[in-house]
Amino acid sequence: MENVEPIDTIPRDLTRVRDRWGIVADPGYLALPFVILLFQGKLGLRPDDLNVLMNYLAHWHAADRMPFPHSITIAKRMGVSPRTVQRSLSRLQKGGFIRKMKKRHPKDPVAYDMNPLVEMLTPYAESRIRMTAPTEFESNLDDAFLRAVSRMSASEMFKDVPALVKKSTADEL
Repeated sequence: MENVEPIDTIPRDLTRVRDRWGIVADPGYLALPFVILLFQGKLGLRPDDLNVLMNYLAHWHAADRMPFPHSITIAKRMGVSPRTVQRSLSRLQKGGFIRKMKKRHPKDPVAYDMNPLVEMLTPYAESRIRMTAPTEFESNLDDAFLRAVSRMSASEMFKDVPALVKKSTADEL
């Protein structure tokens, strides 16, 4: 594979993604909620199903425009048969993760609604947020500490440190 340099004429915002991935992020990257990875076992997502789902999510660029990549395209990416992808799509539909959209015209591609996935993940996200949010007690304690510290100088704050170090050293001997 040849080395491709980024096009200098395209302005780029340096984001956290670009900072980590460099040019690798330039062709695009996938926004994937962390809870889908954390709870894939609880959700009953098999590895192939998760891979197929991520491929569809990679094509979901706007909330009101559902993805419609062809199963053959995904199969080629994954290195599996189109039938494997079709079985995963069937399991994802039966599991309530995605919903097949009705075609407006016979020539329209098959698109899948991702909103059932969002609804399914919402309780997991809420649980995770509650679990990682500080409690009211911790918040009040932090506020009280910051108020107390903001009124002290550094020498007042650390005045007992030399005595504590001396006592700790004496105790070790």
